[in-house]
Amino acid sequence: MYCPSCGSPVEGAFCSKCGVPLHPPLAFVGAPPTLPVDSRVQSRLRTLGILWCVFSGYRLLSSGVLALLFMRGILSPGLLFSLGPTHDLVYSFNGSMHHPSLPLFFPLLGGVMLVVIAIIAIFSLIVGIALLTRRPWGRVLALIAGFLSLVSIPFGTALGVYTLWTLLPATSAMEYTALADPT
Repeated sequence: MYCPSCGSPVEGAFCSKCGVPLHPPLAFVGAPPTLPVDSRVQSRLRTLGILWCVFSGYRLLSSGVLALLFMRGILSPGLLFSLGPTHDLVYSFNGSMHHPSLPLFFPLLGGVMLVVIAIIAIFSLIVGIALLTRRPWGRVLALIAGFLSLVSIPFGTALGVYTLWTLLPATSAMEYTALADPT
């Protein structure tokens, strides 16, 4: 490389003859500046936390509403099936009407379904908050939730694959540990 001021051959950032600072070679002129590189986990952690929080709400709304509609349909005469005359209805111990061919555990089953759905949704919300606040145990909890959500097609599967792809590699464990809030 030659000095643009005096034309003498130069090695380094300054001309040894005239002292003029040298600019980068023409090949680098116009190249975009290098930006600080975020780690793989750092660049995706916020998105992953938000997705888990949104998935929690989606799971609660969709599954909860479907469970309520299903139980309402089973317990309401004529909504999902025809019961025939209304004299076939029997009053249960709490005063609600049901068809005698339906077991009395259906209201209990509906309640259990809603409680399980609420627990799963709260677990997903805890995962999202743990990732957003960078808790040290958040990665392990997210990996467990990611594996469990793989069976929830299509959104749970997509979120589970994205979670596992982001947090499962060994390098991700080191990056997450470095990013985790120790409190």
